[in-house]
Amino acid sequence: MNTITLEPAVRDFLDVVRADLADLDPEERREILDGLEADLGELVAEQGPDALGDPHAYARELRAAAGLDESAASARKRPIREAVTAFLDACHARFDAFVERLPADAKPVLGWLRPAWWMLRAWTAVQLVDVVVGDGPQSGLSLVPTLGGPGLPVLAVAVALSVLLGAGRIWPGGEGVGARVLLLGLNALGVVAATFLVPMAASGWQDPAYERGWQDGSSSQTASPSDGLSVNGEPVRNVYPYDAQGRPLTGVQLFDSSGHPLTLTNDPYNEGDGWGDFLLVPWLNGKTEQFNVFPLAEQREDPSTQEPVGTPGLQAPPFANVPPVTLAGVTPTRTAR
Repeated sequence: MNTITLEPAVRDFLDVVRADLADLDPEERREILDGLEADLGELVAEQGPDALGDPHAYARELRAAAGLDESAASARKRPIREAVTAFLDACHARFDAFVERLPADAKPVLGWLRPAWWMLRAWTAVQLVDVVVGDGPQSGLSLVPTLGGPGLPVLAVAVALSVLLGAGRIWPGGEGVGARVLLLGLNALGVVAATFLVPMAASGWQDPAYERGWQDGSSSQTASPSDGLSVNGEPVRNVYPYDAQGRPLTGVQLFDSSGHPLTLTNDPYNEGDGWGDFLLVPWLNGKTEQFNVFPLAEQREDPSTQEPVGTPGLQAPPFANVPPVTLAGVTPTRTAR
């Protein structure tokens, strides 16, 4: 008994034809398809895969040659599973035909690109997760997804799963209409997402909404002239005045040209070793707290309880003394040593 070995192009062509004739009775379909494998095999052997043509048109010709009514056949309700299978088979056949027309040295490249695509598909999936639920939009996308920390191990697991899926070792990488449709959808989503995510990650893209929010929040926390003294937009922690002779002063009251007190910040907490580590203790005018008298005393605060710790006191000034200064026509105030 001779065994006929079909070319892949013939096998795929026949799969589409059989799917298009699936609405016929089994006996009718058997009569129409009888001997077709050998005929098509000889045709391809003599003229090449391009001689097969369109499998759907060929199925219609077979139906007409058998005297079957095309309109009646098309009116029959074709099972959805078979229709989807026929569509997927047709797409696969067209892709195989395209590959067959490629130069011989280009075909191995497609084989090498398959594992690369499996890895890119996994990378794209992890990047999508980082964009949707991770910190990617806030911290900026990178070539290695962060996911707030565990990005690298998650990416490694995703690559392993994608490779197993591509090799058909795990679902939906196997056979079956549902698996094929799902895998096609995943690949299509990966292709579309990769076209956007690759340049975004390469440029370190960051969501403008997060950037604007950070800037707005930062500007709202930066001291302004009405909120307190600041230098280069940063709130001043304390002020240490010196007299004209360069000696440090204690208990100096400061006002602006309109008579408003020059205070640090309306919030008595200021930045020490960390925000909230020190509590600024004001001078008193009776029972009224004065934050425009310098230097202000400082008292350490427990960050966990936000309660004062120890006794408040004046900190040593940054310099024991500074160079004296003069101004023509002005006599500086003299202080006792």
